[in-house]
Amino acid sequence: MKIEIINQVFLRICRTPNSKIDVWLIHGFGESGLSFREAFDSKLSDSFNLFVPDIPGFGASPMQPGLTSLQDSTDCLEKLINETSKGKQIYIVAHSLGGVIGTWICQRLGPQVQKFVSIEGNMTTADAFFSGLAKDFDEPSDFHSLLIEKVISRLGNDESMHRYYASIRFSNPESLWNWGKTGAEATGEIKAGEEFNGLTCNKIYLWGDKSTPEQTKQFLAKNKVPNYCFLGSGHWPMIDATQDFYEKICNWLMKSE
Repeated sequence: MKIEIINQVFLRICRTPNSKIDVWLIHGFGESGLSFREAFDSKLSDSFNLFVPDIPGFGASPMQPGLTSLQDSTDCLEKLINETSKGKQIYIVAHSLGGVIGTWICQRLGPQVQKFVSIEGNMTTADAFFSGLAKDFDEPSDFHSLLIEKVISRLGNDESMHRYYASIRFSNPESLWNWGKTGAEATGEIKAGEEFNGLTCNKIYLWGDKSTPEQTKQFLAKNKVPNYCFLGSGHWPMIDATQDFYEKICNWLMKSE
C-alpha cells in the first residue's frame, strides 16, 4: 500500500501488476478509508488495483469549502475517479451512507462501472440510524457532540464501534452534519433502494443479521435484490467477519457473468 494525495484527497492505493480493473472502496457516514484497511492484506490486493479515499472532511482529508453535502462528495469522487482510472474498468465497493454515493457514481459513469458491492448501504429510511439525526440540529457542533455521546454509549468491547468512535472524532462537524442532512434526503422512504435496484450493472447487497432493520430486509425480499447475509455480523462485516467478507467479495468480483 502507498499513500497519494490528489486534489487534497488522501488516498490509500495498491496497484497490482497487469491488473486492468480498479476497485474503489467508499467509506460510510463519519468514517474514513481505515474501515477498509484489511482490504490491503486480502485476496483483493492480489487481483485488483485498490483505491481507498478519505472523502473531504473525513479521516486525513481536510474539509474543502463548498464540498460538504453528499452530492458535493459524489462530485469530488467522480472527478477523482475520472482522473485516476481513466479508461479502466471499475468496480465499486461502498459502505453505509457511502452506498448512496456508490449508486450515484454507477449512474454517472455508466458502463465503465461493471460491478457494485453495497455493504449495508442505505436502502430505506430505517437505515439512516445515526445520520438521520442531523436534521434535528441547527449547529454542526451540537450534532457532532451528540453523535460522539451515542457512539460512546455503545462502545463495549465491539472492535467496529471503537474504530467508528475514532473516525467520528476525526470527522469535521460541518461535513458530518451536512452528510447527515443531505443523506436523509437522498435516502428517503425507499428512494435510495429504488435507485440501487434500478442500476443496470451487476450488483449485490451485503448485510449483517445483527444490524439490518426489518424495513430494509423486507425491501430486499420484495424487490428480489441480489444479497448475501453475514450471520452474526453487525453493520461492519468487513471488520466483524473480515476473512469471510473479503473472500466473498473477491470471489464475486472475479466471477465472470
